[in-house]
Amino acid sequence: MTRSSNAATSAVETRANAERLEAAGRRRGERAKNAISQNIERFTTALERQSHDPHSLYERVRDRDELLSAESRATIRGISTATGISVDKLLAYNLYRERVFGRGCTAAIATGDAIGPDGTLFFKHSDAGISDAFEGPAYHQNQEINVVRVEDEPDSNASILIAGAGVTGMKMGVNEHGLAIGSTFSRTTTYTADDQSEDDIEVSQGSRRSEYMREALLECDSAREATAYLASRLVTEPMDTPGNILIADPTEAIVLEGEYDHIASEATRNGLLARGNTFELLDELAVSREEYASTHARYDRIVERLHEEYGSIDIDTLQRVSVDHENGPGGRSICVHPDETDTTTGVDHTDDDNSATCSSVLWHLDPSEPAESRLYIALGTPCTAWRTEAREGWICLSPTDGIDDVPESFLNGEAWLEHYRPDGPIDADVALTSLEEH
Repeated sequence: MTRSSNAATSAVETRANAERLEAAGRRRGERAKNAISQNIERFTTALERQSHDPHSLYERVRDRDELLSAESRATIRGISTATGISVDKLLAYNLYRERVFGRGCTAAIATGDAIGPDGTLFFKHSDAGISDAFEGPAYHQNQEINVVRVEDEPDSNASILIAGAGVTGMKMGVNEHGLAIGSTFSRTTTYTADDQSEDDIEVSQGSRRSEYMREALLECDSAREATAYLASRLVTEPMDTPGNILIADPTEAIVLEGEYDHIASEATRNGLLARGNTFELLDELAVSREEYASTHARYDRIVERLHEEYGSIDIDTLQRVSVDHENGPGGRSICVHPDETDTTTGVDHTDDDNSATCSSVLWHLDPSEPAESRLYIALGTPCTAWRTEAREGWICLSPTDGIDDVPESFLNGEAWLEHYRPDGPIDADVALTSLEEH
């Protein structure tokens, strides 16, 4: 075959791939149209409240779309067709949403002699700042709607992800090889509270971490391979905000700490790894307890709870940890709730009084049958969602489950809308259903 015919074949394959991804984006947009529209409207309103001109940003983003992969751009075009939301708005939302929806998180991985079953256990909360910018009938308790997404494109790993509706990247997810990835934001001495409030969103690089993690899930088979992939990306194209990426497979757990000029890693096949919203390895960059009390309290508590059950940690242990209200309920408890329901502050990763947990994921990564690993997903406030019946506020899936295995309410955002109740923490005397039985 000649060089020109090779090029022609490649061009045809590229177009076919783009068309397939656009079609997938249309299906996603049709399914979650209401949730995506709400998230975009909140994003636009928040930009205005922060004195940014949304229309100017939407125009500028056209010249920065290369920050997202060609695959993500194709998916966004499909979502745009289905929802009627402009491509520019969707691009801006995907690139800069983390500047608007401030994030915190708590995560931990247990493996080897730390756990009762074989394999690896992984816990991840997604917490986010509540902003008074998100008000009115179009909004649901001032927060971004979370959904479950199934990725099953040819020539890539089958994966299940949790993300904001309309986002091409991810918060956390797992693939058919039992590879699981999640991340936590990290405020550091190089990214301070003043940087957050004064940052010029229009010259920001935009969100990268969630896109990198999704790419790693789709392309990599093991924690080490994913770590090498992510580290390479972070060195050449650093994250826009500092953060921790937690990576696990059925035999190993790894944490990557990264910011603009520094990257560090820690790995274990036998023990515990945990992170809040500061660095532990790059401790010279970490923010002090006095400046960031909430994340230190959450980190200390999760380490304490897991060490209490070291050697017998199982999925039910992680479920109990995920609803833990010690030091709260509030910004310092693992299950995060706003301390002040009528707060007037804007989004701030450092605000102990103004955040809430909006989804929780637990993984049991199975070394004998990685494709049959179990993924437990609670959409909404964990202390509420975990106390519902299966397939109402929470579900149990395997990485190779298809779209038909996921309840529609988890795909379109309705489960999250029903079970996100940050102002109504449920006490520990309300029984939890054992996940080990499912």
